[in-house]
Amino acid sequence: VPVGVAESFLQQDESGEGPDVFCLGRIEPRKQQAFAVAETPAEYSLQLAGPRSDEEYAKQIPDFDTYWRGKLPPVELEHAYRVASVLVLPSVFEGFGLTAIEAMAAGTPVVVADTCGVADLVAVEDLGAVYRFGDGEDYRNALQTVFDDRDAYAERAKSFVENRLLWGHIAEEYERIYESVARE
Repeated sequence: VPVGVAESFLQQDESGEGPDVFCLGRIEPRKQQAFAVAETPAEYSLQLAGPRSDEEYAKQIPDFDTYWRGKLPPVELEHAYRVASVLVLPSVFEGFGLTAIEAMAAGTPVVVADTCGVADLVAVEDLGAVYRFGDGEDYRNALQTVFDDRDAYAERAKSFVENRLLWGHIAEEYERIYESVARE
């Protein structure tokens, strides 16, 4: 059973008013923001957000302060999801990838590394694109794939979250599992 999101993340898509590419996570090597900065094509605007956990890592990212918005409070985070065109999740590893689900709830499709738990869901349900971790060419192709049909990906992603990943749906799934175990 995957994690869920609160209904407050279901929002009206306002893409085009914010960055083309949004990358959210603690600023640290595991989250691979340096990859996103290095490999996102120049024609796309890129924005990073999240607390600075590793100052040395941040210093290694060229022009870091031009991309970084800091740690966003909840209201600003919901707005950032709403206005971004695509969320990227380039992490070395994510057990799931809650930020991807929050973005999809806001109508923002995702591009995720195949090392993230949410990658299987994204691929199977066609909610965005998955690329091979660390492969810049595959990442750029994944971005292009999503941008080429962004509105369709956004609609599928939001609908999937609304119908399957809100906390009420997750609670129902756990109840079904508990009842099944109790019957056995």
